[in-house]
Amino acid sequence: MRSHRAILLLILVMGVSFPLSTSAEQRHVTWTPVNTYENGTPIGADKNLTYQLYWSTDPGLSTGSLRTLVSSIPETSYTFDPTEAGMPRGQTIFFTAQSVLNTGEKSSLSTATAWNVPVLVPSSPSNIMTSNQAPWQVSWDAVTTYTDGTLIGTGKAILYTVYWTPDIWLEGGSLHPIGSPTSATSLSFDSELAGMTGYQTVYFTVKTVLGTGEDSSFSGAFAWDVPLDGAIASETPISPENMVVTDSSRTDNLSWEPVTRYKNGKPIESGKKVNYDIYWTTDPELSADSLTPLSSSTEATSITFDPSASGMKRNQRVYFTGKSKLSTGEESSLSPAISWRVSNSGPSAPSNGRVSRKNKK
Repeated sequence: MRSHRAILLLILVMGVSFPLSTSAEQRHVTWTPVNTYENGTPIGADKNLTYQLYWSTDPGLSTGSLRTLVSSIPETSYTFDPTEAGMPRGQTIFFTAQSVLNTGEKSSLSTATAWNVPVLVPSSPSNIMTSNQAPWQVSWDAVTTYTDGTLIGTGKAILYTVYWTPDIWLEGGSLHPIGSPTSATSLSFDSELAGMTGYQTVYFTVKTVLGTGEDSSFSGAFAWDVPLDGAIASETPISPENMVVTDSSRTDNLSWEPVTRYKNGKPIESGKKVNYDIYWTTDPELSADSLTPLSSSTEATSITFDPSASGMKRNQRVYFTGKSKLSTGEESSLSPAISWRVSNSGPSAPSNGRVSRKNKK
């Protein structure tokens, strides 16, 4: 009895994913057709030949390690889902195949073909949008599944990182992150502070990042035309201007000019109230974590404060800043830092110092 020739070549199409409507992760494996016996004679047209496809974690393809991927198919390719097949993520597995005649003869197993099963990663965010008026906001749909369609476990934190770029192709070196990774599905931004300029077309993209480290590919680019006068061009107030500190013996006064216009120069309507949040810090860069409130939501354009009661130390260098807020919710960025040295009340320093010769006794 003749035995027919073993499969000549098994080729895995690597790194290609073909999502279906079910979001399944699909991979494709192919091999060369078998049409001869092992001695080289052609297999007759009256014989039907099919293929058995296996995978294993054993490069030696031990019999007990073989797991059937598909049986008795006449085609020379097969599409599979790694998760449904039970393949271990992040590990190397080995494919092998066997040709079978309808008369019962089987080939030996083909040479093992190695493949690194890709780590399961979350899906990319979709439906990226921006708000149509200030304050500006970019938003997206929540990600709940991996790329193969399986649900992300409730115990895993899902975060999102937002980027903007002037490059429609999202070239890596052009990407600018906006803010810190967030668990929310929207992010407010000031495009002027983000580095955008008026009339510029920019593109937003968002990436999903799991708390365990796996991250998605970038979402599709969403185009946005930056309005004139920076990113907050329409109904956002300017920051408080011309802050001045007036010293006194026990309490001190901080004042500023009233805010009466939007950042685009338009006057604020008389029906809208302007409130102010005022802060002090020892950080000249005004980092958010360092800001200590001096006054919140005050309609006045000056406040009186006690440096000691506010937590300031004698002779300490501090910085004041503030932001204006409209009753309709829009708010400005922080005003530039105003430097001031604390001079809390205390005993007078010695004065009238002089040096004289000490008389001998």
